[in-house]
Amino acid sequence: YNKIKNVSANVKFPIIIKETGCGISGKIASKLEMAGVSAIDVAGAGGTSFARVEHFRGSVDAPLFFEWGIPTAESLSQCHKAVNLPLIGSGGIRNGMDSAKALALGASMVGLALPILEPAMKSSEKVVGIFYKLAEELKKTMLLAGVANIKDLKKIKLISNQHFLQCDS
Repeated sequence: YNKIKNVSANVKFPIIIKETGCGISGKIASKLEMAGVSAIDVAGAGGTSFARVEHFRGSVDAPLFFEWGIPTAESLSQCHKAVNLPLIGSGGIRNGMDSAKALALGASMVGLALPILEPAMKSSEKVVGIFYKLAEELKKTMLLAGVANIKDLKKIKLISNQHFLQCDS
């Protein structure tokens, strides 16, 4: 806490804290806000698992921790209730519907890697195609949820943190 607070107080650029696959609790998010950070990337369980990375590097105990962490949806929900900071929803975001759910749970923006990595190995055009696909999926999800824009999407309720947007129409 003190080191992050010191850095935040002594630099002239915003500090974004990013978890690496285990999520951030509301309690930790609150401490980070008090330390002066500008935004939080929750990077919840469901995305990159550094326990799996360590397993591939030879760690024998790593499999015990493959599913460790706070899922992205729960992390976003906790952090949104605890802080008044921009939140980045990442960790297991794979498509436009996942993006819509993250935004509805309080994310200011979303981050994703896996859907982009394979196309990036082929061409920039393939990556652009994935972004168009994600945008179309997001638009379709918003249509089904009965909202016209991201601002209204942020007001919608989820039936649960992981399933279906609740339509009010």
